Amino acid sequence: MFLGDRPSLHLPAGEEDVMATAAADSEAPVRRRRSNPHLPPYMSELRVVLLGNRCSLKNSVGNMILGGNCIREPDCCQKVSTIIDDKKIILINTPDLQHPNLCGEKLTKFGKDLMRLSDPGPHLFLLVLQPENFTEEEEERLQFLLQMFDSPSNHTLTLISTSKQETSDVREKYLQDPLIGDFLSECKHEFIQNDELQRSKLWKTINQILEENHGKNVGFHQNTSAHLELPSCHGNEEQEKEERNTLDVVKQAGMGIYNAAKGWWPFSGIVGQSEETAEPQFSVRIVLLGKSKDKLSKMSNFIIGDEVFHSQSSNKQCVTTSGEWNGKSVLVVKTPDLFVMNEQMVRREMSRCRSLSFPGPNVLLLMVKPSDFTQEDAEKLNFILSLFGQNSFQHSMIVFTHKEKQAKVLNELLQKCGGRMYNMLDKNHGLLMENIERMMSENRGSFLTFTEETRGPQCEQIKPDLNLVLFGRRGAGKTSASKNILGLSVSSQQSVRNQAEVCERLVSVVELPPLSERTQKEVMQESFRSVSLCDPEGVHAFILVLPVDPLTDEDKGELQTIQKAFGPQVKDFTRILFTVDFDPKDPNVVNFVEKNEDIQELCQSCGGRYDILNIRNKQQISELLEKIQVENSYSAHTFTQAQMEKNIELEENMRQLNRQDPCKKQQSPESVRIVLIGKTGSGKSS
Repeated sequence: MFLGDRPSLHLPAGEEDVMATAAADSEAPVRRRRSNPHLPPYMSELRVVLLGNRCSLKNSVGNMILGGNCIREPDCCQKVSTIIDDKKIILINTPDLQHPNLCGEKLTKFGKDLMRLSDPGPHLFLLVLQPENFTEEEEERLQFLLQMFDSPSNHTLTLISTSKQETSDVREKYLQDPLIGDFLSECKHEFIQNDELQRSKLWKTINQILEENHGKNVGFHQNTSAHLELPSCHGNEEQEKEERNTLDVVKQAGMGIYNAAKGWWPFSGIVGQSEETAEPQFSVRIVLLGKSKDKLSKMSNFIIGDEVFHSQSSNKQCVTTSGEWNGKSVLVVKTPDLFVMNEQMVRREMSRCRSLSFPGPNVLLLMVKPSDFTQEDAEKLNFILSLFGQNSFQHSMIVFTHKEKQAKVLNELLQKCGGRMYNMLDKNHGLLMENIERMMSENRGSFLTFTEETRGPQCEQIKPDLNLVLFGRRGAGKTSASKNILGLSVSSQQSVRNQAEVCERLVSVVELPPLSERTQKEVMQESFRSVSLCDPEGVHAFILVLPVDPLTDEDKGELQTIQKAFGPQVKDFTRILFTVDFDPKDPNVVNFVEKNEDIQELCQSCGGRYDILNIRNKQQISELLEKIQVENSYSAHTFTQAQMEKNIELEENMRQLNRQDPCKKQQSPESVRIVLIGKTGSGKSS
């Protein structure tokens, strides 16, 4: 029976034969002839994770979802899929929680495989449990897996196997169960299953969950509510305390920041998929074009219904924010002032806009101040819209920022846009969104693709953007290096991004404050801020700035802090910059760097990449920039993956501490405590 008022379910006979292919890393979907799921119309794909401690029931549920006998007991995470009425159904089947080998490194691998196969995140967790056999160890394993996701309880359907002799009080019985009670009370959707399950009603319940979550998937993020509470380890208390402190910092500062920022996260397409195969993340994709940064920010906030952008915030690149309206996911791309850019820079921004609004925008909002719109502006706007294709005006609506008399040139633009218009002063959100929805309906759900002109031969000649993060101790010369690279004079107590066109390319520099003197939480915040400022391209080089002097503990500490915060992946993107204000080829300088053992050891920890240059010499700066590879980068997604891996590792370390033999812990040197007693001056301190 269902918990509450939901009816009991049973498995119907006579299902049509269905083929589906299972594999550990990939799936080969096969089209079905008969549909049953009826997914919400805005969903083209459903990803389900199947977890449980009863193999036979778990496999039955999986086969019922896919509509065939294709699920077997796996020894590792297994991905199976089918296509029903052009809707792709993906099921990630997992080993039983009671599997004897599911511990230690294998449990860690289980978690990594689960994240990889469900990327960019599952829409639903199906949890199939048999209470009589559910142990504390299985409960810990389940918690360990679920805590890697952001608020999984809202996306979890719990099925509990009971015997037919169970009474109607079974709901209260299991809610009071010390192991499964928490799952039942936390999960928004759960029901008791009485050995028989009806497929149509299972799908009805699944669709109810999908509708309530507006088709959104669970992200690979962590918040404090999902913190895994492990039993205390009474031996080796200092080590456990350090592990817990580090784990809390990773979760709260690292994953919490990512979770807070996910609304505006500028991923290009869907993580882990090529643009040719990825599905759109957003139903409504709006691009804002205009000259006033204040009005662009206000309109972005107005559409989303949240104060994401400050009214005076200035962006030199396209930035995004997202939200929901009427059950639909909405993306807003706020462009910089394209009207003051040259043709090459406009093409570059349109290429970036294409990535951010993948597979292409379906709405263009043209922000116009009537008294300020000239014939020259109209010509520039025509050029910009031409990069969206020949149908760009069919997807365009004018948004007037002021109630002023319209000039002839503006009337012509309004006519090209089919008379579609809205005035910001009306402040009628419903009217604006209805106009947008009507325009999308008239265009039959089509979207704009960018013409080859956007990324044609002229665009290919443009050097790709370069993003640098400078770090080092106080007084090492970071600000001077940043100033001379960009030709700007800016300093800040926190990570900020400064941009300039250098050597015919757009170069961005983020200067990190000294990190070794900050708390772990502050380090994580600054680290995340630095990479997020460089997205979507990512950081192409982390540069440790050093003077040509003997290394200090602070110098070493800065590099160690960066490597610890960003994970082992950062080594491939780290290089050292020794700055001088004279000839860098001076023998004294070269010999000092090459023969100093501490410096060489530090350089080797950065893959041997280092440069000595006169930072005031523009030619040498140009040579430095040419050395930095832009094919690969360290992105905010890389940072998040590093934190999740660190999270998994720390969880496992804590588990190992908790499983230590009490006798061994008492004999451990870390557990020995000595008290020295004596009078003052007797030598206790010595």
